[in-house]
Amino acid sequence: MRGWIRKMLLYWRRIKSIHWMKKKYWIIGILLLAIVALPFFVRKGESEVVRDSGEKIIIITPHNEAVKYEFGIGFKDWYFRKTGKKVWIDWRTLGSGSSDNIKFIDSRYNAAFKDYWQKVLKREWTQSIQEAFSKREDHERYPEGDLVNQVYTAFVNSNVGCDMDIFFGGGDLDLIAQAKKGQLALLNIFEMHPEWFQEEVIPERLQWGGLLRDPGQKWIGTALSGFDLIYNRDVLKKLRIQDITQLDWPDLADERFFGTIALADPTVSGSFTRAFEVILQYYMQKVYNVLKESGESEEESRQRAIAEGWYKGMQLIQNIAANARYFTDSSIKAIMDVASGNCAIAMTIDFYGVIQIENLKKRDGVDRLGLLIPKGGTAVSPDPIAIFKGAPHTELALAFVEYVLSVDGQELWDFKVGAPGGPKRYPLGRASINKKLYSEEYLPYRTNSELNYYANKSPLEYRPQWTAPLLKQMRFVIKVSCIDTHPELVTAWKAIIQARKENRWEDAAKAFEVMQDLHAVDYAQITGSIQKTLDDGGRLDRVKLQGSLSKYFNDQYQLAEKIAKGEGNI
Repeated sequence: MRGWIRKMLLYWRRIKSIHWMKKKYWIIGILLLAIVALPFFVRKGESEVVRDSGEKIIIITPHNEAVKYEFGIGFKDWYFRKTGKKVWIDWRTLGSGSSDNIKFIDSRYNAAFKDYWQKVLKREWTQSIQEAFSKREDHERYPEGDLVNQVYTAFVNSNVGCDMDIFFGGGDLDLIAQAKKGQLALLNIFEMHPEWFQEEVIPERLQWGGLLRDPGQKWIGTALSGFDLIYNRDVLKKLRIQDITQLDWPDLADERFFGTIALADPTVSGSFTRAFEVILQYYMQKVYNVLKESGESEEESRQRAIAEGWYKGMQLIQNIAANARYFTDSSIKAIMDVASGNCAIAMTIDFYGVIQIENLKKRDGVDRLGLLIPKGGTAVSPDPIAIFKGAPHTELALAFVEYVLSVDGQELWDFKVGAPGGPKRYPLGRASINKKLYSEEYLPYRTNSELNYYANKSPLEYRPQWTAPLLKQMRFVIKVSCIDTHPELVTAWKAIIQARKENRWEDAAKAFEVMQDLHAVDYAQITGSIQKTLDDGGRLDRVKLQGSLSKYFNDQYQLAEKIAKGEGNI
Protein backbone atom coordinates (compact mmCIF):
# COMPACT_ATOMS: atom_id res chain seq x y z
CA MET A 1 0.00 0.00 0.00
CA ARG A 2 2.76 2.38 1.01
CA GLY A 3 4.63 1.52 -2.17
CA TRP A 4 1.60 2.27 -4.27
CA ILE A 5 1.11 5.65 -2.53
CA ARG A 6 4.79 6.44 -3.07
CA LYS A 7 4.45 5.72 -6.81
CA MET A 8 1.35 7.88 -7.07
CA LEU A 9 3.14 10.79 -5.40
CA LEU A 10 6.08 10.36 -7.76
CA TYR A 11 3.78 10.35 -10.80
CA TRP A 12 2.02 13.45 -9.50
CA ARG A 13 5.28 15.31 -9.08
CA ARG A 14 6.32 14.41 -12.62
CA ILE A 15 3.00 15.54 -14.05
CA LYS A 16 3.17 18.74 -12.09
CA SER A 17 6.74 19.35 -13.24
CA ILE A 18 5.81 18.74 -16.88
CA HIS A 19 2.82 21.01 -16.55
CA TRP A 20 5.02 23.77 -15.06
CA MET A 21 7.63 23.35 -17.77
CA LYS A 22 4.96 23.61 -20.43
CA LYS A 23 3.56 26.65 -18.71
CA LYS A 24 7.04 28.18 -18.39
CA TYR A 25 7.86 27.61 -22.06
CA TRP A 26 4.48 28.99 -23.00
CA ILE A 27 5.23 32.18 -21.04
CA ILE A 28 8.69 32.44 -22.56
CA GLY A 29 7.19 31.92 -26.02
CA ILE A 30 4.73 34.75 -25.46
CA LEU A 31 7.56 37.07 -24.36
CA LEU A 32 9.72 36.16 -27.36
CA LEU A 33 6.78 36.70 -29.70
CA ALA A 34 6.19 40.11 -28.15
CA ILE A 35 9.86 41.07 -28.58
CA VAL A 36 9.82 40.01 -32.23
CA ALA A 37 6.53 41.75 -32.95
CA LEU A 38 7.31 44.98 -31.13
CA PRO A 39 9.55 46.50 -33.87
CA PHE A 40 6.83 45.90 -36.44
CA PHE A 41 4.28 47.75 -34.31
CA VAL A 42 6.77 50.53 -33.70
CA ARG A 43 7.68 50.66 -37.39
CA LYS A 44 4.03 50.88 -38.31
CA GLY A 45 3.58 53.74 -35.90
CA GLU A 46 6.59 55.57 -37.35
CA SER A 47 5.39 55.09 -40.91
CA GLU A 48 2.02 56.54 -39.95
CA VAL A 49 3.80 59.57 -38.47
CA VAL A 50 5.81 59.90 -41.67
CA ARG A 51 2.68 59.78 -43.84
CA ASP A 52 0.93 62.31 -41.64
CA SER A 53 3.93 64.65 -41.65
CA GLY A 54 3.52 65.62 -45.31
CA GLU A 55 5.95 65.65 -48.21
CA LYS A 56 9.47 64.34 -48.03
CA ILE A 57 12.78 65.43 -49.49
CA ILE A 58 15.81 63.15 -49.96
CA ILE A 59 19.20 64.69 -49.16
CA ILE A 60 22.54 62.91 -49.43
CA THR A 61 25.27 64.51 -47.35
CA PRO A 62 28.60 63.85 -45.64
CA HIS A 63 27.57 66.31 -42.91
CA ASN A 64 27.52 65.06 -39.33
CA GLU A 65 24.46 64.39 -37.18
CA ALA A 66 24.60 67.86 -35.63
CA VAL A 67 24.18 69.59 -39.00
CA LYS A 68 21.45 67.17 -40.06
CA TYR A 69 19.56 67.66 -36.82
CA GLU A 70 19.69 71.46 -36.78
CA PHE A 71 18.88 71.97 -40.46
CA GLY A 72 16.23 69.26 -40.33
CA ILE A 73 14.38 70.91 -37.44
CA GLY A 74 14.98 74.39 -38.81
CA PHE A 75 13.68 73.62 -42.29
CA LYS A 76 10.53 71.93 -41.01
CA ASP A 77 9.67 74.97 -38.86
CA TRP A 78 10.56 77.47 -41.60
CA TYR A 79 8.61 75.62 -44.28
CA PHE A 80 5.53 75.28 -42.07
CA ARG A 81 5.58 79.00 -41.20
CA LYS A 82 5.93 79.88 -44.87
CA THR A 83 3.43 77.44 -46.45
CA GLY A 84 1.38 75.94 -43.64
CA LYS A 85 2.51 72.50 -44.88
CA LYS A 86 4.45 69.78 -43.14
CA VAL A 87 7.63 68.26 -44.54
CA TRP A 88 10.18 65.70 -43.45
CA ILE A 89 13.76 65.03 -44.58
CA ASP A 90 15.11 61.63 -45.53
CA TRP A 91 18.84 62.03 -44.83
CA ARG A 92 21.24 59.68 -46.60
CA THR A 93 24.91 59.28 -45.64
CA LEU A 94 27.19 56.59 -47.01
CA GLY A 95 30.65 55.53 -45.90
CA SER A 96 33.21 57.65 -44.09
CA GLY A 97 33.76 60.47 -46.55
CA SER A 98 32.22 62.51 -49.32
CA SER A 99 33.83 60.30 -51.97
CA ASP A 100 31.65 57.37 -50.88
CA ASN A 101 28.55 59.50 -51.45
CA ILE A 102 29.84 60.55 -54.87
CA LYS A 103 30.57 56.97 -55.90
CA PHE A 104 27.05 55.98 -54.89
CA ILE A 105 25.45 58.85 -56.84
CA ASP A 106 27.57 58.10 -59.91
CA SER A 107 26.57 54.45 -59.79
CA ARG A 108 22.87 55.38 -59.55
CA TYR A 109 23.11 57.66 -62.58
CA ASN A 110 25.06 55.02 -64.48
CA ALA A 111 22.40 52.37 -63.84
CA ALA A 112 19.53 54.76 -64.63
CA PHE A 113 21.10 55.98 -67.87
CA LYS A 114 21.89 52.44 -68.99
CA ASP A 115 18.24 51.57 -68.47
CA TYR A 116 17.18 54.70 -70.40
CA TRP A 117 19.63 53.95 -73.23
CA GLN A 118 18.30 50.43 -73.69
CA LYS A 119 14.58 50.85 -73.01
CA VAL A 120 13.82 54.36 -74.24
CA LEU A 121 16.43 54.96 -76.92
CA LYS A 122 16.33 51.26 -77.92
CA ARG A 123 20.10 51.14 -78.35
CA GLU A 124 22.65 48.52 -77.37
CA TRP A 125 24.71 49.20 -74.24
CA THR A 126 28.27 48.27 -75.16
CA GLN A 127 31.62 48.57 -73.44
CA SER A 128 32.47 51.59 -75.59
CA ILE A 129 29.24 53.32 -74.49
CA GLN A 130 30.06 52.58 -70.85
CA GLU A 131 33.57 54.03 -71.25
CA ALA A 132 32.21 57.11 -73.04
CA PHE A 133 29.70 57.65 -70.22
CA SER A 134 32.47 57.37 -67.60
CA LYS A 135 34.45 60.09 -69.43
CA ARG A 136 31.63 62.63 -69.71
CA GLU A 137 33.17 64.83 -66.99
CA ASP A 138 35.85 65.71 -69.56
CA HIS A 139 33.49 65.93 -72.55
CA GLU A 140 34.74 69.41 -73.44
CA ARG A 141 38.15 67.96 -74.31
CA TYR A 142 36.65 65.77 -77.03
CA PRO A 143 35.74 67.01 -80.52
CA GLU A 144 32.12 67.59 -81.47
CA GLY A 145 30.57 64.38 -82.72
CA ASP A 146 32.87 62.17 -80.61
CA LEU A 147 31.11 59.30 -78.84
CA VAL A 148 31.80 60.89 -75.44
CA ASN A 149 29.92 64.03 -76.49
CA GLN A 150 27.12 62.01 -78.05
CA VAL A 151 26.58 60.09 -74.84
CA TYR A 152 26.88 63.26 -72.73
CA THR A 153 24.27 65.06 -74.87
CA ALA A 154 21.88 62.12 -74.66
CA PHE A 155 22.32 62.06 -70.89
CA VAL A 156 21.72 65.78 -70.21
CA ASN A 157 18.69 65.81 -72.53
CA SER A 158 17.10 62.87 -70.73
CA ASN A 159 14.98 62.87 -67.59
CA VAL A 160 17.32 60.40 -65.91
CA GLY A 161 17.76 60.92 -62.17
CA CYS A 162 19.34 59.23 -59.16
CA ASP A 163 16.16 59.13 -57.01
CA MET A 164 17.56 61.81 -54.72
CA ASP A 165 16.98 65.55 -54.51
CA ILE A 166 19.93 67.37 -53.01
CA PHE A 167 23.64 67.07 -52.39
CA PHE A 168 24.49 69.10 -49.28
CA GLY A 169 28.13 69.65 -48.27
CA GLY A 170 31.23 67.71 -49.22
CA GLY A 171 33.35 70.45 -50.76
CA ASP A 172 33.18 72.37 -53.99
CA LEU A 173 35.54 69.99 -55.80
CA ASP A 174 32.92 67.25 -55.66
CA LEU A 175 30.17 69.44 -57.07
CA ILE A 176 32.42 70.97 -59.73
CA ALA A 177 32.88 67.41 -61.00
CA GLN A 178 29.16 66.65 -60.67
CA ALA A 179 28.32 69.73 -62.73
CA LYS A 180 30.77 68.71 -65.46
CA LYS A 181 29.15 65.28 -65.59
CA GLY A 182 25.76 66.90 -66.18
CA GLN A 183 24.32 65.52 -62.94
CA LEU A 184 23.20 68.82 -61.42
CA ALA A 185 20.12 70.91 -62.24
CA LEU A 186 20.05 74.64 -62.83
CA LEU A 187 19.37 76.48 -59.56
CA ASN A 188 16.42 78.84 -59.93
CA ILE A 189 17.33 80.44 -56.61
CA PHE A 190 19.34 83.07 -58.53
CA GLU A 191 16.14 84.25 -60.25
CA MET A 192 14.06 84.03 -57.08
CA HIS A 193 16.43 86.14 -54.95
CA PRO A 194 18.77 88.25 -57.09
CA GLU A 195 19.21 90.57 -54.10
CA TRP A 196 21.10 87.83 -52.25
CA PHE A 197 23.82 87.53 -54.86
CA GLN A 198 25.33 90.98 -54.56
CA GLU A 199 28.88 91.74 -53.46
CA GLU A 200 27.71 92.97 -50.05
CA VAL A 201 25.63 89.82 -49.34
CA ILE A 202 26.92 86.63 -51.05
CA PRO A 203 29.77 87.58 -53.41
CA GLU A 204 30.83 85.52 -56.39
CA ARG A 205 34.32 85.00 -55.01
CA LEU A 206 36.59 85.94 -52.12
CA GLN A 207 38.92 88.84 -52.76
CA TRP A 208 41.92 86.53 -52.36
CA GLY A 209 40.39 83.13 -53.05
CA GLY A 210 38.32 81.01 -55.35
CA LEU A 211 34.74 80.97 -56.53
CA LEU A 212 31.90 80.76 -54.01
CA ARG A 213 29.39 79.56 -56.60
CA ASP A 214 29.26 77.87 -59.97
CA PRO A 215 29.40 80.30 -62.94
CA GLY A 216 26.83 78.03 -64.59
CA GLN A 217 24.53 78.31 -61.53
CA LYS A 218 24.55 74.57 -60.80
CA TRP A 219 25.80 74.84 -57.20
CA ILE A 220 26.35 77.50 -54.56
CA GLY A 221 28.27 77.72 -51.30
CA THR A 222 26.33 77.77 -48.03
CA ALA A 223 29.22 78.27 -45.60
CA LEU A 224 32.98 78.91 -45.75
CA SER A 225 35.70 76.48 -44.70
CA GLY A 226 39.41 77.07 -44.17
CA PHE A 227 42.10 74.39 -43.99
CA ASP A 228 44.18 74.65 -40.85
CA LEU A 229 46.32 72.55 -38.51
CA ILE A 230 45.07 71.09 -35.23
CA TYR A 231 47.78 70.20 -32.72
CA ASN A 232 48.22 68.66 -29.28
CA ARG A 233 50.25 70.87 -26.96
CA ASP A 234 51.30 67.98 -24.70
CA VAL A 235 52.69 65.93 -27.57
CA LEU A 236 54.48 68.93 -29.11
CA LYS A 237 56.10 69.60 -25.75
CA LYS A 238 57.47 66.05 -25.71
CA LEU A 239 58.79 66.59 -29.25
CA ARG A 240 60.47 69.83 -28.07
CA ILE A 241 58.63 71.93 -30.60
CA GLN A 242 58.17 75.32 -28.95
CA ASP A 243 56.86 78.26 -31.00
CA ILE A 244 53.96 76.58 -32.76
CA THR A 245 52.49 79.95 -33.82
CA GLN A 246 55.32 80.35 -36.35
CA LEU A 247 54.72 76.96 -37.96
CA ASP A 248 54.57 76.92 -41.75
CA TRP A 249 53.74 74.15 -44.22
CA PRO A 250 57.42 73.13 -44.83
CA ASP A 251 57.92 72.68 -41.07
CA LEU A 252 55.78 69.53 -41.22
CA ALA A 253 58.77 67.84 -42.89
CA ASP A 254 60.82 68.33 -39.70
CA GLU A 255 62.16 64.96 -38.56
CA ARG A 256 60.96 65.69 -35.02
CA PHE A 257 57.45 65.00 -36.32
CA PHE A 258 58.44 61.47 -37.35
CA GLY A 259 55.56 59.06 -36.73
CA THR A 260 53.29 61.73 -35.23
CA ILE A 261 51.43 63.31 -38.16
CA ALA A 262 47.92 62.07 -38.94
CA LEU A 263 46.93 62.08 -42.63
CA ALA A 264 43.91 60.90 -44.59
CA ASP A 265 43.83 59.37 -48.06
CA PRO A 266 42.91 62.14 -50.56
CA THR A 267 41.28 59.58 -52.85
CA VAL A 268 38.69 59.15 -50.07
CA SER A 269 38.79 62.45 -48.16
CA GLY A 270 37.78 65.60 -50.00
CA SER A 271 39.11 67.78 -47.18
CA PHE A 272 42.60 66.30 -47.45
CA THR A 273 42.51 66.73 -51.22
CA ARG A 274 42.04 70.43 -50.58
CA ALA A 275 44.72 70.48 -47.88
CA PHE A 276 47.31 68.93 -50.19
CA GLU A 277 46.22 71.33 -52.93
CA VAL A 278 47.05 74.21 -50.56
CA ILE A 279 50.64 72.95 -50.39
CA LEU A 280 50.89 72.95 -54.18
CA GLN A 281 49.44 76.47 -54.26
CA TYR A 282 51.92 77.55 -51.58
CA TYR A 283 54.94 76.59 -53.68
CA MET A 284 53.47 77.77 -56.95
CA GLN A 285 52.98 81.22 -55.44
CA LYS A 286 56.52 81.29 -54.03
CA VAL A 287 58.03 80.42 -57.41
CA TYR A 288 55.71 82.86 -59.18
CA ASN A 289 56.68 85.77 -56.92
CA VAL A 290 60.40 85.16 -57.51
CA LEU A 291 59.97 84.92 -61.27
CA LYS A 292 57.85 88.08 -61.44
CA GLU A 293 60.55 90.02 -59.61
CA SER A 294 63.17 88.73 -62.06
CA GLY A 295 61.32 90.38 -64.94
CA GLU A 296 59.91 87.31 -66.71
CA SER A 297 56.71 87.75 -68.66
CA GLU A 298 53.35 86.92 -67.08
CA GLU A 299 52.82 83.80 -69.19
CA GLU A 300 56.35 82.47 -68.67
CA SER A 301 56.14 83.11 -64.94
CA ARG A 302 52.80 81.34 -64.71
CA GLN A 303 53.89 78.24 -66.64
CA ARG A 304 57.14 77.84 -64.72
CA ALA A 305 55.43 78.53 -61.39
CA ILE A 306 52.93 75.74 -62.01
CA ALA A 307 55.55 73.22 -63.15
CA GLU A 308 58.19 73.99 -60.50
CA GLY A 309 55.60 74.53 -57.79
CA TRP A 310 54.10 71.12 -58.56
CA TYR A 311 57.48 69.41 -58.13
CA LYS A 312 58.44 71.22 -54.91
CA GLY A 313 54.95 70.81 -53.50
CA MET A 314 54.88 67.08 -54.19
CA GLN A 315 58.31 66.71 -52.56
CA LEU A 316 56.96 68.34 -49.41
CA ILE A 317 53.83 66.16 -49.45
CA GLN A 318 56.07 63.10 -49.79
CA ASN A 319 58.22 64.23 -46.85
CA ILE A 320 55.14 64.93 -44.71
CA ALA A 321 53.88 61.44 -45.63
CA ALA A 322 57.22 60.03 -44.45
CA ASN A 323 56.51 61.63 -41.06
CA ALA A 324 52.92 60.35 -41.02
CA ARG A 325 51.80 57.65 -38.63
CA TYR A 326 49.29 56.41 -41.21
CA PHE A 327 46.91 57.32 -44.03
CA THR A 328 43.38 56.82 -42.74
CA ASP A 329 40.19 56.82 -44.80
CA SER A 330 38.57 59.37 -42.47
CA SER A 331 39.62 62.94 -41.74
CA ILE A 332 37.69 62.69 -38.45
CA LYS A 333 39.94 59.85 -37.25
CA ALA A 334 43.00 62.03 -37.83
CA ILE A 335 41.55 64.75 -35.59
CA MET A 336 40.50 62.26 -32.90
CA ASP A 337 44.01 60.81 -32.76
CA VAL A 338 45.46 64.28 -32.19
CA ALA A 339 42.90 64.83 -29.42
CA SER A 340 43.80 61.52 -27.74
CA GLY A 341 47.55 62.17 -28.00
CA ASN A 342 48.28 59.38 -30.47
CA CYS A 343 49.44 62.03 -32.96
CA ALA A 344 50.90 65.50 -32.61
CA ILE A 345 49.30 67.31 -35.51
CA ALA A 346 46.86 66.91 -38.40
CA MET A 347 45.42 68.92 -41.24
CA THR A 348 41.78 69.77 -40.67
CA ILE A 349 38.84 71.81 -41.85
CA ASP A 350 38.48 74.69 -39.40
CA PHE A 351 35.07 73.75 -37.98
CA TYR A 352 36.11 70.14 -37.30
CA GLY A 353 38.95 71.53 -35.22
CA VAL A 354 36.81 74.11 -33.42
CA ILE A 355 34.16 71.55 -32.48
CA GLN A 356 36.73 69.02 -31.24
CA ILE A 357 38.48 71.65 -29.12
CA GLU A 358 35.19 72.81 -27.59
CA ASN A 359 34.03 69.24 -26.90
CA LEU A 360 37.30 68.40 -25.16
CA LYS A 361 37.08 71.50 -22.99
CA LYS A 362 33.54 70.63 -21.93
CA ARG A 363 34.37 67.00 -21.22
CA ASP A 364 37.74 67.26 -19.49
CA GLY A 365 38.10 70.96 -18.74
CA VAL A 366 41.54 70.97 -20.40
CA ASP A 367 42.99 73.11 -23.15
CA ARG A 368 45.59 70.84 -24.71
CA LEU A 369 44.42 71.28 -28.32
CA GLY A 370 45.08 74.28 -30.54
CA LEU A 371 44.19 75.38 -34.05
CA LEU A 372 46.38 77.49 -36.32
CA ILE A 373 46.70 78.74 -39.86
CA PRO A 374 50.24 78.14 -41.18
CA LYS A 375 52.26 81.32 -41.73
CA GLY A 376 52.20 80.83 -45.48
CA GLY A 377 48.42 80.98 -45.49
CA THR A 378 45.65 78.63 -46.44
CA ALA A 379 42.78 78.25 -48.88
CA VAL A 380 39.15 78.95 -48.11
CA SER A 381 36.44 77.15 -50.03
CA PRO A 382 32.63 77.04 -49.98
CA ASP A 383 30.62 74.23 -48.48
CA PRO A 384 28.15 73.81 -51.35
CA ILE A 385 24.63 72.69 -52.07
CA ALA A 386 23.04 71.55 -55.35
CA ILE A 387 19.89 69.95 -56.72
CA PHE A 388 20.31 66.76 -58.72
CA LYS A 389 19.23 66.46 -62.33
CA GLY A 390 15.97 64.52 -62.42
CA ALA A 391 15.27 65.16 -58.71
CA PRO A 392 11.90 63.63 -57.71
CA HIS A 393 10.90 66.60 -55.50
CA THR A 394 12.26 69.66 -57.29
CA GLU A 395 9.99 72.31 -55.72
CA LEU A 396 10.69 71.09 -52.21
CA ALA A 397 14.40 70.82 -53.01
CA LEU A 398 14.45 74.42 -54.16
CA ALA A 399 12.68 75.43 -50.95
CA PHE A 400 15.42 73.75 -48.90
CA VAL A 401 18.13 75.61 -50.86
CA GLU A 402 16.21 78.84 -50.24
CA TYR A 403 16.07 78.11 -46.51
CA VAL A 404 19.78 77.30 -46.20
CA LEU A 405 20.76 80.56 -47.95
CA SER A 406 18.22 82.71 -46.09
CA VAL A 407 19.21 84.58 -42.93
CA ASP A 408 17.22 81.99 -40.95
CA GLY A 409 19.37 79.17 -42.32
CA GLN A 410 22.64 81.11 -42.18
CA GLU A 411 22.17 81.87 -38.48
CA LEU A 412 22.46 78.17 -37.66
CA TRP A 413 26.06 77.94 -38.87
CA ASP A 414 27.78 80.23 -36.38
CA PHE A 415 25.24 81.18 -33.71
CA LYS A 416 25.43 79.90 -30.16
CA VAL A 417 22.95 77.31 -28.95
CA GLY A 418 19.92 79.12 -27.59
CA ALA A 419 20.72 82.45 -29.27
CA PRO A 420 17.82 84.05 -31.20
CA GLY A 421 17.66 82.13 -34.47
CA GLY A 422 20.51 79.87 -33.35
CA PRO A 423 20.71 76.07 -33.20
CA LYS A 424 18.50 74.20 -30.74
CA ARG A 425 20.96 71.61 -29.49
CA TYR A 426 24.36 71.59 -31.24
CA PRO A 427 26.83 74.41 -31.97
CA LEU A 428 27.96 74.01 -35.60
CA GLY A 429 30.94 76.38 -35.47
CA ARG A 430 30.86 77.27 -39.16
CA ALA A 431 31.58 80.51 -41.00
CA SER A 432 28.42 81.80 -42.73
CA ILE A 433 28.67 82.70 -46.40
CA ASN A 434 26.31 85.69 -45.99
CA LYS A 435 28.35 88.82 -45.24
CA LYS A 436 25.50 90.37 -43.25
CA LEU A 437 25.99 87.80 -40.50
CA TYR A 438 29.35 89.43 -39.65
CA SER A 439 27.85 92.83 -38.79
CA GLU A 440 27.84 94.27 -35.27
CA GLU A 441 24.22 93.38 -34.58
CA TYR A 442 24.97 89.66 -34.83
CA LEU A 443 28.31 89.70 -32.97
CA PRO A 444 26.94 88.76 -29.50
CA TYR A 445 25.26 85.66 -30.90
CA ARG A 446 28.22 84.18 -32.78
CA THR A 447 30.16 81.15 -31.56
CA ASN A 448 33.46 82.35 -33.00
CA SER A 449 33.30 86.13 -33.29
CA GLU A 450 36.90 86.40 -34.58
CA LEU A 451 36.35 84.12 -37.56
CA ASN A 452 35.79 86.28 -40.65
CA TYR A 453 37.30 85.13 -43.93
CA TYR A 454 35.93 88.22 -45.66
CA ALA A 455 37.97 90.51 -43.41
CA ASN A 456 41.13 88.48 -42.73
CA LYS A 457 43.28 88.32 -45.85
CA SER A 458 45.51 85.27 -46.23
CA PRO A 459 49.14 85.55 -47.41
CA LEU A 460 48.25 82.85 -49.92
CA GLU A 461 46.43 84.05 -53.00
CA TYR A 462 44.50 80.97 -54.03
CA ARG A 463 44.45 80.52 -57.81
CA PRO A 464 42.16 77.53 -58.47
CA GLN A 465 42.82 77.57 -62.21
CA TRP A 466 46.44 76.58 -61.53
CA THR A 467 45.67 73.39 -59.63
CA ALA A 468 42.11 72.38 -60.55
CA PRO A 469 43.27 70.53 -63.73
CA LEU A 470 45.89 68.66 -61.67
CA LEU A 471 43.84 67.29 -58.77
CA LYS A 472 43.13 63.92 -60.36
CA GLN A 473 46.84 63.45 -61.04
CA MET A 474 47.74 64.74 -57.56
CA ARG A 475 45.57 62.12 -55.86
CA PHE A 476 47.02 59.43 -58.11
CA VAL A 477 50.64 60.45 -57.47
CA ILE A 478 50.08 60.57 -53.70
CA LYS A 479 48.53 57.12 -53.96
CA VAL A 480 51.50 55.52 -55.75
CA SER A 481 54.35 57.45 -54.09
CA CYS A 482 53.06 57.84 -50.52
CA ILE A 483 50.17 55.48 -49.70
CA ASP A 484 50.81 52.21 -51.58
CA THR A 485 54.49 52.48 -50.61
CA HIS A 486 54.10 54.06 -47.17
CA PRO A 487 55.97 51.36 -45.18
CA GLU A 488 58.98 51.59 -47.52
CA LEU A 489 58.90 55.40 -47.50
CA VAL A 490 58.81 55.51 -43.69
CA THR A 491 61.63 52.98 -43.41
CA ALA A 492 63.83 54.98 -45.82
CA TRP A 493 63.17 58.24 -43.97
CA LYS A 494 63.89 56.56 -40.62
CA ALA A 495 67.24 55.35 -41.96
CA ILE A 496 68.07 58.87 -43.18
CA ILE A 497 67.22 60.34 -39.77
CA GLN A 498 69.45 57.75 -38.12
CA ALA A 499 72.32 58.55 -40.50
CA ARG A 500 72.04 62.23 -39.52
CA LYS A 501 72.13 61.31 -35.83
CA GLU A 502 75.31 59.34 -36.46
CA ASN A 503 76.80 62.34 -38.31
CA ARG A 504 76.97 60.38 -41.57
CA TRP A 505 75.85 63.48 -43.43
CA GLU A 506 77.01 62.38 -46.87
CA ASP A 507 75.06 59.11 -46.72
CA ALA A 508 72.01 60.97 -45.41
CA ALA A 509 72.19 63.62 -48.15
CA LYS A 510 72.57 61.06 -50.96
CA ALA A 511 69.75 58.92 -49.58
CA PHE A 512 67.46 61.93 -49.19
CA GLU A 513 68.15 62.96 -52.79
CA VAL A 514 67.17 59.50 -54.00
CA MET A 515 64.04 59.40 -51.82
CA GLN A 516 62.87 62.78 -53.11
CA ASP A 517 63.49 62.09 -56.80
CA LEU A 518 60.04 62.63 -58.34
CA HIS A 519 61.02 62.96 -62.00
CA ALA A 520 58.83 59.96 -62.82
CA VAL A 521 55.82 62.05 -61.80
CA ASP A 522 56.99 65.58 -62.66
CA TYR A 523 54.81 68.14 -64.42
CA ALA A 524 55.66 66.88 -67.91
CA GLN A 525 54.68 63.34 -66.95
CA ILE A 526 51.46 64.19 -65.11
CA THR A 527 50.22 66.39 -67.96
CA GLY A 528 51.42 63.91 -70.58
CA SER A 529 51.40 60.13 -70.41
CA ILE A 530 49.92 59.89 -66.89
CA GLN A 531 47.03 62.22 -67.68
CA LYS A 532 46.35 60.39 -70.93
CA THR A 533 46.14 57.05 -69.13
CA LEU A 534 43.93 58.41 -66.34
CA ASP A 535 41.59 60.18 -68.76
CA ASP A 536 41.52 57.95 -71.80
CA GLY A 537 42.88 54.59 -70.72
CA GLY A 538 40.73 51.67 -69.69
CA ARG A 539 40.54 50.32 -66.16
CA LEU A 540 43.28 47.77 -66.89
CA ASP A 541 45.57 50.52 -68.20
CA ARG A 542 45.12 52.53 -65.00
CA VAL A 543 45.74 49.49 -62.81
CA LYS A 544 48.94 48.69 -64.74
CA LEU A 545 50.17 52.28 -64.40
CA GLN A 546 49.47 52.30 -60.68
CA GLY A 547 51.26 48.99 -60.24
CA SER A 548 54.33 50.01 -62.24
CA LEU A 549 54.73 53.37 -60.46
CA SER A 550 54.15 51.84 -57.03
CA LYS A 551 56.92 49.32 -57.75
CA TYR A 552 59.15 52.11 -59.07
CA PHE A 553 58.85 54.08 -55.82
CA ASN A 554 59.07 50.95 -53.71
CA ASP A 555 62.45 50.13 -55.30
CA GLN A 556 63.54 53.76 -55.00
CA TYR A 557 62.81 53.89 -51.26
CA GLN A 558 64.59 50.59 -50.66
CA LEU A 559 67.64 51.99 -52.45
CA ALA A 560 67.48 55.16 -50.36
CA GLU A 561 67.37 53.04 -47.20
CA LYS A 562 70.48 51.09 -48.25
CA ILE A 563 72.39 54.28 -49.04
CA ALA A 564 71.40 55.80 -45.70
CA LYS A 565 72.73 52.69 -43.95
CA GLY A 566 75.99 52.89 -45.92
CA GLU A 567 75.17 49.72 -47.86
CA GLY A 568 74.59 51.14 -51.35
CA ASN A 569 75.76 53.72 -53.87
CA ILE A 570 74.23 55.79 -56.66
